[in-house]
Amino acid sequence: KVAVATKQWSHALFLAFHVKDPELFKSVMGQFAVDGSPSGSPLRSLYLMLSGQMNALLGSNAGNDDRQTMLRWKESA
Repeated sequence: KVAVATKQWSHALFLAFHVKDPELFKSVMGQFAVDGSPSGSPLRSLYLMLSGQMNALLGSNAGNDDRQTMLRWKESA
């Protein structure tokens, strides 16, 4: 929790992975994607997909850049 709160993403992801709780890891990865990558970034899209947070890309809270990235997914791959 401290690593996430202080945005020490390498530590947060490492610790979440080694706790062996898939839901915790997905949650941390999703927070990292939103906070650590700009809207519309292919890496942000990938991290959100891997964390199971597709609604962050396609839902009403998604930024226009995220929607555009999803429409151009082949270019981002």
